[in-house]
Amino acid sequence: MSMEILKKSIKWLAIILGITLALFFTYFISVFVSANSIKITEDVLSKNFFNLQVLDINGNAIEITNEYAKIEPYELNENVINAITSIEDKRFFEHNGIDILRIGKASINNALSLSFKEGASTITQQLIKNTLLSSEKTITRKIKEINLALRAEKTFSKEEILSLYLSAIYFGNGNNGLKEGAKYYFSKDIKDLNVLESATLAGIVKAPTAYSPISNPEKALERRNVVLKAMKDNNKITELEYEEYVKLPLSLNVSDKHQDNDYINYLLAEVEEVLKDENFTSKGYTVYSYYTPIKNSQTATNTQYNNTQLILGNDGEILYINESKNNSINKRGNVASLIKPLLYAVALDENVITPATYFKDAKISFGDYSPRNYKDVYYGDITLRTALTKGTNTTAVSTLNYLTLDKFATYAKKFGFEITEKDGLSVALGSFSKGITPLEIAKAYTVFSNDGEMLNCSTIKSIKDSTGNTIYEHTPSRTKIISKESAFIISDILKENSKTGTAKLLKDVKYPIYAKTGTNGNNEMNIDSYCLAFNNKYTALSYMYSDENSTLKSGVGGGTTPTVIVKELFDNLIIENNDNLEITKPQSVQLFEIDGYLAKKDKILALASVNIPKKYLFCEYFDVNKAPTEISTQFDNPIVEKAELKIVKDKVILNLDTKDIYHYDLYDDLSGEYISTIEGNGKTITLNINDNNYFYSRIKIIPYVKNKRFGNPYYTNLVFKF
Repeated sequence: MSMEILKKSIKWLAIILGITLALFFTYFISVFVSANSIKITEDVLSKNFFNLQVLDINGNAIEITNEYAKIEPYELNENVINAITSIEDKRFFEHNGIDILRIGKASINNALSLSFKEGASTITQQLIKNTLLSSEKTITRKIKEINLALRAEKTFSKEEILSLYLSAIYFGNGNNGLKEGAKYYFSKDIKDLNVLESATLAGIVKAPTAYSPISNPEKALERRNVVLKAMKDNNKITELEYEEYVKLPLSLNVSDKHQDNDYINYLLAEVEEVLKDENFTSKGYTVYSYYTPIKNSQTATNTQYNNTQLILGNDGEILYINESKNNSINKRGNVASLIKPLLYAVALDENVITPATYFKDAKISFGDYSPRNYKDVYYGDITLRTALTKGTNTTAVSTLNYLTLDKFATYAKKFGFEITEKDGLSVALGSFSKGITPLEIAKAYTVFSNDGEMLNCSTIKSIKDSTGNTIYEHTPSRTKIISKESAFIISDILKENSKTGTAKLLKDVKYPIYAKTGTNGNNEMNIDSYCLAFNNKYTALSYMYSDENSTLKSGVGGGTTPTVIVKELFDNLIIENNDNLEITKPQSVQLFEIDGYLAKKDKILALASVNIPKKYLFCEYFDVNKAPTEISTQFDNPIVEKAELKIVKDKVILNLDTKDIYHYDLYDDLSGEYISTIEGNGKTITLNINDNNYFYSRIKIIPYVKNKRFGNPYYTNLVFKF
């Protein structure tokens, strides 16, 4: 390219750039001046950044408590001011509403990272944006924001602007404004907050769910320490103070304030997570929820214990949440026997057990660990069905021992549970070092009504913005964890459990229901009590727990009050309808007749023959690909395994090895005379035989089963008398 062409190109670029800048400047001035028509008063700035409408499953609006708790400047102590400004706007008291230095730094960093992840809004701009302007991300809105921020700084003092801002922002868990946040998390007035408490609250502002001290205490602690570092860097605390503060815990003192609608608390957290927007409540969204209004359980309402109820739909809808204490749906604890159906289902999948496996339910030790059954009651040789309906502990621990903790950990991770190095075989009884929440265990149980697939669950059906555009829609999704065959087999056992087992208080319901109970405690008191029930349409959980203010009596186990509450929840959900609420049996699962004697005595699985006595026959569901194929013959062809005659002091003695499933007819082989009939007891029987004065003897033995199925005769050895 010649020098002359280059000069012309530069000249034209300069002209174009100049025209562009002139046009932009003209546009900027025009928009900037137009913003002068927007009035700035304390009234228009005195409102929450909360502009969210929530509708229930029927399209009716849900009332949301949204009081504006105004903060006066004199209520803000130095700790609060230093914490908020250090992390949100460290030059707040130096700029005039617009921080030019911050804008420049953010622009450079965004250019280097090829993104717009770093913002430059001041506290004044945030207040203006969330009270006076729309949520649109345009240059026009930004220019207006600059005008209004500059005017606000001339109209109000810095302390007044900060007070208005802190009155309006959301602090999570249903708390609007710093006044509510301070009362909820620390049971304090704002003026009494110390440095650590102020830093914790300031840390919540960026993302109230991600940094919630209630549901995410570890992240909240990390964020608090980030705020403390910002305060140190801003010379609001010393290096020595910082080093001491970061070693200290959160030290919450959560109030017992109970929100009007527990469901809304969870939904707000989910909305924030879905939209990934720190000021999600300022955008004018309409949330279409799955909330299903039902009558509260009268038992739950009248009980003096902490209790939580949850209902899920069969497409992953969170339909109902009721809590006596906030966020107990996410309380981590011991889920006790609720883990057993999941463990047994995994063991079925891994071929560690079968539906007809006989367990030895007795006292047992695994090194230093000795699990015990409730009240030390043991049932001897029992099948999986009995183990689950009786709630035996030793069989569950034995199953996990054979399966191995490592193998179960891979499944637990899919369920959403974490097994750590601190965990041992007590995991089989619901004791996880990191605990499991009521919501997590309820979600895990959705595998039983969904062919082994766990649902992702949501309170939100869809979200629309202020213009009516759908910006989010819940798409039901499933994670395959166990086989549909194992899921059905365990479900069928839990159906029986609701009739004759630990959840038998459900036996009189008029609809199909499958249930498991769980109790964590001892003979003096219980700590956690659960009932979790489901059918083809709903999954419902009732959870009661103790704390320093509420102790469960020893008689309040999962099979008592929690089961009654679950029944009331289902009764309120299910009124006469034609829905098929049964769990559908896969074609790959069939009922098989099993030789119970062989399974129990010899731990051998075989199909029952037509000649088996009823007392030894039992039926069980199997995956057809894992069912036994050999047919037992022990009732078709009874045999004598060993018999011996001896002469003792001129008497003929018969030692006969017997089976307790056989009878034995004895005959004198020489005369053909009938001697007697012996009923087998599984032991060696010794008999004196009348020798009839013969100088030699032999006995003919004919074994048979009670239905007179005879085996081949057996002849003993010949003995001589001298």
